[in-house]
Amino acid sequence: MDGVLDIVYQLKFFPEGFSGGFRDTRRRQITNSFNQAMKLSPRRWVLVVPRDPTPKERSWVHRLAGKQEVEIAIWGQAKLDSELAKRSDLLAWATREPLVDTLKVLHQEQAGLVRASDLTERLGALRDQVSGRSAYWDVAFQVGRDGAITETLYGKTADAHIKEPIRISFHVDGAALDATTRTAWERLNHYGAGGVDLPADAVTRFEIDGPEWIARTDEGGRLQIGPRPRLDEPVILRTVDEEGFTLQSVRAVIAEVGVGSKGQSLSISAPGGLELLFLIDTNDPGCRAEVTQEVSGHNASDVYAAMQLVESMATAALVQVMRGSTPLMGVRPAPSQRERAPVAPAYDRQLVEDLAIIAAYASIPFDVPERLTAHARTEIRRLRLLLDGAVVIEPAFGTLTSTLSGELSEEILGLLGGPVAVAVTVEKLEYDVLGHHIPVRDVVIYSPRAVAQDGDALGAAITAGTSAGASLVMRGVDGESFWAYMPSRMNGDTPVFPTALDIPGIDEPPLPNRTAA
Repeated sequence: MDGVLDIVYQLKFFPEGFSGGFRDTRRRQITNSFNQAMKLSPRRWVLVVPRDPTPKERSWVHRLAGKQEVEIAIWGQAKLDSELAKRSDLLAWATREPLVDTLKVLHQEQAGLVRASDLTERLGALRDQVSGRSAYWDVAFQVGRDGAITETLYGKTADAHIKEPIRISFHVDGAALDATTRTAWERLNHYGAGGVDLPADAVTRFEIDGPEWIARTDEGGRLQIGPRPRLDEPVILRTVDEEGFTLQSVRAVIAEVGVGSKGQSLSISAPGGLELLFLIDTNDPGCRAEVTQEVSGHNASDVYAAMQLVESMATAALVQVMRGSTPLMGVRPAPSQRERAPVAPAYDRQLVEDLAIIAAYASIPFDVPERLTAHARTEIRRLRLLLDGAVVIEPAFGTLTSTLSGELSEEILGLLGGPVAVAVTVEKLEYDVLGHHIPVRDVVIYSPRAVAQDGDALGAAITAGTSAGASLVMRGVDGESFWAYMPSRMNGDTPVFPTALDIPGIDEPPLPNRTAA
């Protein structure tokens, strides 16, 4: 890369060497080639010949350097064989044409893969040969880029395992497994759930017992088991109480069903990033459930429904899997499961619920964001509380401004005398929710204690009849923002007093220390 030639490989096809009758001519050729190469000032000069040089030949070559600063090496047959062993594909490429010529003479050109269709035809023939080894079993195979061959065994008939049994056995050294792998292995072994990747040092023996074409015994090696192909069978997953009433219900799919030495497993996936693994012991009426839920990027309404279902498992008498209206199976959560029912992080739980409530109101689907600014989060929270019929402090309304007509008004003059309660109905107020402008209508903007800015001067102008076009600015006492609420969503006895946002991890100013006027 620095523009300097580092190594010169000097190839000389001297199969008989360069001693005896070949001494003078061939050594002169080597010397001339060396001197020519030295004009390029290489760091290393390598003589490559098809046979191993004699000790005297090797000594003569090394003396060529003289006082020149150059490293000299010789590659003979042994070195060439060693390098070719690393790249057998290059040897095959270099000897391909003579092989093809020979195959043509034998009328076996296809074996040389000369034509574009030869590979397909040869693989097809091999495929037929593989399939013909058994009337009950077939093998699909593939060769990876690294040369690894993968064989997939499958039955030609439903009773293949009875007509031609194939048994696989292996020994696992549990002491060689780390904690994560041991848990996966026990889950698979005991309940047939999921899969596991066993390291080579943990598998001490592997044996396939069956017909000659597949029987084998190995000392061990890395062993990957499962997971099975997903079933993805649509079902309804629901929780019910002791009286059989539905607590929560979601659409889901059965991903996997397994059987092990201790019991069964049932893996279920539901919209909203929910993954449930039920482990059902044969001799225990209660089952354990392993629950994971990834909320980011999933539809908030789906996530909320899934969260509610998981939460209901703490009190449910039964968890049922249904196809339509027909129960397929039911499991009872173990007492320990109810005590340790998983709970979503408080921030995530509240955000998901807020988005789901707003989505239902606006008929807009929202995906749960990976992160939010504090401003965006509080905007969502205020809208949700408004929809719940609560009163919120609305920072967007630090003041209320109106333009005076100039007419003398006792009502306006009454606003200028000191702290007064002010309420104005806004026809439409917009909230920004994940890029969507969500309108809410007929919102009351209210302050129990507001004062007019420059009230004395404005009162004098009104009395003098010179206030036309002037602005009346009402500001909350002590700089407090106005409140907002939707009367149509409030109960008749709901006090007009702001509700705290109570967002986990986000600080907010304290609420006013007084009751509403």
